[in-house]
Amino acid sequence: MLQNEVRQLAIIMLILLLLLIIILIYLIGRKWIEINRRKKIETYKSKYKQVIFSYLTEGEISRTLKVSNDTQRKAIEEILGHYTKVLEGEDEKVRLSEIATDCLLNYYRNRLKSFRWSTRMNALYHIEDFQITMLIEDVLK
Repeated sequence: MLQNEVRQLAIIMLILLLLLIIILIYLIGRKWIEINRRKKIETYKSKYKQVIFSYLTEGEISRTLKVSNDTQRKAIEEILGHYTKVLEGEDEKVRLSEIATDCLLNYYRNRLKSFRWSTRMNALYHIEDFQITMLIEDVLK
């Protein structure tokens, strides 16, 4: 009788150990994917930072500022978010708004239609920060 209980406890412990190992493998995989995604974003940020800075300060637009995927979009969003905190001049703020409108307009329009409240609110915060006035109609909806 005692042997059956010990055997059952051993089986339960083995099952729990396997579940913990599966969860650990899942978490390691997620972290690895996130690290790779973050590296790509940082690569794009280093690529776009000088282009955006020269446009904000001098008004020189570059053709290299093309957004074709979410990683590039996130990099541009982070760069512009940084510049909204440090820019003082009106001309620079207008140019920042123009870049945000060119690169992020459709992205934020789609985010405003999301079913998730948090996604819509984050889009509203960014629209306000970047002064994307072309989305006023969408915001009111």
